[in-house]
Amino acid sequence: TNNINNSNIIEEKCLMKIVYNPTCTINNNIFHDIEIARKAGYVGTEILINKLDDYLESGMTIESLKNKLEDFPVIGLGYVEDIERQGDSFRKVLFRTEQLCQIAKELNCKNVQLLTGPQAMGTANNPMYGDIKIPKQYEELLKKEWKEIRKITANNLKYICNIGEKYDVKFYLEALGWTPAGPL
Repeated sequence: TNNINNSNIIEEKCLMKIVYNPTCTINNNIFHDIEIARKAGYVGTEILINKLDDYLESGMTIESLKNKLEDFPVIGLGYVEDIERQGDSFRKVLFRTEQLCQIAKELNCKNVQLLTGPQAMGTANNPMYGDIKIPKQYEELLKKEWKEIRKITANNLKYICNIGEKYDVKFYLEALGWTPAGPL
C-alpha cells in the first residue's frame, strides 16, 4: 500500500508535459508547427523567436496567432540569445527580453528561453555555414576565465529576471554546450 501511495504522490507533484519543439521543423512557419503539434498529440508547443519574427514581419498579429492556437497552449517562447553580453549589447538583451515577455504575457505563456553565447560559436569557422564570425562584443569576454563568465552571466540574469517578474514570466536557461558557459 505504501508503494501505491508514494507513486500517487510522485505523479501529483511531478507533472511532465510533452511539448512540441519547433526546432524539429526549423524551416516550417508557426502555423505549420501548430498543425503538426496538434495532429501528433502534443499538449502544447514552444514558439521560436525567428519564426515569430517572420510571422510578425509578414504583417500578421499576435491576435491572429492566438486565434490559430485556439486554446492550444504555448508552453515556452524561445529565445533571448547570448545573455552574457556586456555594455550596449546587453541593453539589446534587455530590450529583447522585454519584447518576449510582453508577447509571452499576451499568449498566456509563462516561460521564456534564454541562451548562453555566443551562439555563433556553434557555426563559426565551419565551412558548412559560410562566413559566420564570433561577434566583436565577445572578443574580450572570451578571453576571461570560465568563473568570471559565470559571474557575468549570473549578474545579467538578475536584470533579466527583474523584467520577467513584471510580466509574471519565468525563464529556462539553455547553456549551449559549445559556449563558454555551456559546461558550467
